[in-house]
Amino acid sequence: MNGPMTEAASFTANPVYVSVTVQTSPSGRSFTVDGTAYTTAQIFSWVSGSGHTIAATAAQSGGAGIQYAWSSWSDGGGMSHTVAPTSGTTYTANFTTQYYLTMNAGTGGSVSPSSGWNNSGTVVPISATTSGGYSFSSWTGSGSGSYSGASSSTSVTMNGPITETATFTPLPSSTTVFSDNFNDNSLDPTKWTTSGNTITEASQMMQVLTTVTDQGGVLASIPVPINPHGDITVTRRASLHYANQYFAAQMNVKFGNLAWAGVRYANYIWAGNPSYGWENRYGIYLSRNDAYFINQSSDTNLAAPFSPIWDTWFTEKLVYSPDTGNLQYFTNDQKVADFFIGVMPPTNTPTIQFQFTAWGWYTGHQQLFDDFLVTQTTVATLQQQLTGMSISNRVFRFVLNGPVGSNYVVKVSTNLVNWSPLSTNTISAGGWVIITDSATTNMPRRFYRATAP
Repeated sequence: MNGPMTEAASFTANPVYVSVTVQTSPSGRSFTVDGTAYTTAQIFSWVSGSGHTIAATAAQSGGAGIQYAWSSWSDGGGMSHTVAPTSGTTYTANFTTQYYLTMNAGTGGSVSPSSGWNNSGTVVPISATTSGGYSFSSWTGSGSGSYSGASSSTSVTMNGPITETATFTPLPSSTTVFSDNFNDNSLDPTKWTTSGNTITEASQMMQVLTTVTDQGGVLASIPVPINPHGDITVTRRASLHYANQYFAAQMNVKFGNLAWAGVRYANYIWAGNPSYGWENRYGIYLSRNDAYFINQSSDTNLAAPFSPIWDTWFTEKLVYSPDTGNLQYFTNDQKVADFFIGVMPPTNTPTIQFQFTAWGWYTGHQQLFDDFLVTQTTVATLQQQLTGMSISNRVFRFVLNGPVGSNYVVKVSTNLVNWSPLSTNTISAGGWVIITDSATTNMPRRFYRATAP
């Protein structure tokens, strides 16, 4: 000590570290800490109170149709924010699992909602709306929680990626095949032919009369071209009168190459199988295969009878489906009966023809009708289809349907491997064309397909 002295001591505090965990929920999502990216939980040792930046991204892919959308940080901070923990802390980036809903609409309508992301487990209403000329057909769905069915308005549950496709069917349009309202009071020879002298057109109606006992004229239409597909509807207003109990009238229709079928109106009828005599056949019968009344109630070519309407005008309708072979009968817009008369065989030039009679023992019976109309529905074909197969005289025939004017090559094969062209065809205005194959003799099997040229 040479004199008074002052000494000051200085000290440096040791830093305090805190343990910090940064992670995601669900695990495996990416995040950054101070600009460095991670995909697994990280444990850091930071100086207490020091600032660090943690960040997530808005959406992360989890594979096809799956994404993880950032929803929050556990401390309530923004997607990217600075933290300065002073004690051990865990920061968790929370993500919501989302699945993609793909919405598709076929030709003829629209769907709602639009395609987009939805949270896992969300119930999403979906609906299909038709365009003019179409009807809703069905939904076809794939994925967990999807819907497949015929309800246009329904819902799906997003348990995974879902695809929903709505299909629509063209509404059938109707084409007039044949008509006559009998307003000119004279038989139109371009539409009708007669045998006998008891067919007249007068008073704006057609009259099929019985003026001589055990005789009756026949009114027949000319053959009229039709399409091999599409329901055929025959309508008319009719009035039938029988002067005594011995009466039978008929409205026969010949659909393509089928035998005559149609409607029989009867009271008592003279029959000859197995023995001759009068039998009570009161009623209206649907018939097929040129059937006539016989003494066998089990005759399979006659439908069960139902009560006729006598001496008053009523509306009458026959509806025949060429592809199913079913004939429906309506009176005053109420369906009375169904009867299978056979699928219309394929032919290059199918026609329809009508025949009307009124027969009786004694005279005075009559069949009157007007407003005769024949229509056929047509449906736009969206894709080619092979239908209506038949074989006759060793020639195989079938119908190729498709868009009008489109061209197809029909090919044949015996093994589904090697194919040879059979014919090139253009779809007609009716939406179909007949295909024939005469090389089927001794063929154990033969396959067909239609392709674009």
